[in-house]
Amino acid sequence: MTNNTYSDVRSEMRLAFHMSIRSKMILTVGTLLLSTLAAPAVHFRRDYIRQIEGTGIFAESMSMTAGIALLLGNVSSFVVGLYTLKWVRDREKASSLTKAEIRKKLRIEDVFMYFQFFGTLLVLVPLVPLVLGGLFPDIIEPMYNAGITVYNPFDLVLLDIRYIALVTGGGFGLLLGVMWWIVK
Repeated sequence: MTNNTYSDVRSEMRLAFHMSIRSKMILTVGTLLLSTLAAPAVHFRRDYIRQIEGTGIFAESMSMTAGIALLLGNVSSFVVGLYTLKWVRDREKASSLTKAEIRKKLRIEDVFMYFQFFGTLLVLVPLVPLVLGGLFPDIIEPMYNAGITVYNPFDLVLLDIRYIALVTGGGFGLLLGVMWWIVK
């Protein structure tokens, strides 16, 4: 069966994520670029954070457990973005695929969106308190006293959250955005 378009088959299916490819790419690139907000939020409050948490092993490092969550979320989002980008590139071939082949690709795409959802959550959960603490420094100590310890040091590996946010968030986000612009 030929002349099946992606949108026709997608409208017939029961998918968990009824989003267009464009929306999926915007979510992926947006998640990556949004994570860069962690760098200035932590950098401008680093002295206050050190006062609460201590300096840890490396005095200039802002290695935090929140950085690990950002790293995992950004890597997950980038991998999903690469897969979605492949589908954008191959969309011209979609009209020559059978309905069953398009359905299979849509199911795989839907599974990948669970990883994107997980990646977005891994970015947003630590990012919201980090940005709130960056904008309103008076809430850092009450957040910390309430058990919200996004500034908790991570001393096993030196992974400065500022570099994680800028390199994996900004770098991967810009790279994926440029690749998307070239492919579409």
